[in-house]
Amino acid sequence: AAMNQEVARHWTAAPAPQVRLLPRSLPASELPPGYAVPERGIAFGIDENNLAPVFLDFDHDPFFLVFGESESGKSNLLRLIIKQLTERYDGDSCKLFVIDNRRSLLDVTPPSHLAEYIPMSNNMEHHMVALHDLMKRRTPSADVTAQELRDR
Repeated sequence: AAMNQEVARHWTAAPAPQVRLLPRSLPASELPPGYAVPERGIAFGIDENNLAPVFLDFDHDPFFLVFGESESGKSNLLRLIIKQLTERYDGDSCKLFVIDNRRSLLDVTPPSHLAEYIPMSNNMEHHMVALHDLMKRRTPSADVTAQELRDR
């Protein structure tokens, strides 16, 4: 500490810029609501470089994977994404399949937005086949044109 004070006392150039740190926690209330920036998607965190909201746009990138150690915040992230999606879309435009092995998300999704709540069970294969069939029906054919995709 003494050396730092001595260097600072003799330093004549401009000081180094202050290091900005990510907060230890980020309340959802500090992010834009799900409907606030429709052209960018839903905010789900902040960028480490400029501490601005980071957005997830399922219209342009429909897949999002979450990995992390136990107790790292995966369930809280899912709660936030569900909150943001249900603020942005009405129940006719957004239906969620919630697969929840610990049943910690049981009350998170409003009934209007819940396509199906799936706890881990012996019946999981049936649910995955149904979800696969739904996704397959929504996937455009290989010969679809760019204009046809825009018109969907």
